[in-house]
Amino acid sequence: MALHNMLSSKKELLIFSEADRLFWEFEEKYMAQYRSEYDEYKSNIDIFITKDANHIFSFKE
Repeated sequence: MALHNMLSSKKELLIFSEADRLFWEFEEKYMAQYRSEYDEYKSNIDIFITKDANHIFSFKE
């Protein structure tokens, strides 16, 4: 998987918006299926949730 290849060689920052379904899909479809692989690379990944933002970061807040 491409994400695993990236995480094995460098640090990554994943930015999600709080008011978007993509973070929940990431949790449901990636994390649920690949938890052990994530745990292996968790020192190389930071996940940041932007409060009160939508998927294109166009909310005024």
